[in-house]
Amino acid sequence: MHEMMSIEYLLFLGGSVAVLGVYAVLWQIILKRIPLSTAYPFRSLGIVYGLVIAGGVFGETVSLQNIIGAAMVIVGVLIISTEKN
Repeated sequence: MHEMMSIEYLLFLGGSVAVLGVYAVLWQIILKRIPLSTAYPFRSLGIVYGLVIAGGVFGETVSLQNIIGAAMVIVGVLIISTEKN
């Protein structure tokens, strides 16, 4: 852990804000092209991406409960995205 107001801390904080800024801009671009009712369910896939990154990149332990939860999210998104109006 870095001490508050150190160079490393400020770089991490600045990087986090930059990533959130890019995310916000991309979300607005997506909403211009895709209806909200279609785009919004795909936001929940962030949970699945986070789980994959935690296990694959950072070596975190991924439990069976995590995998079941991620599978439920994926199934829910598939059901919503393939639902006919």
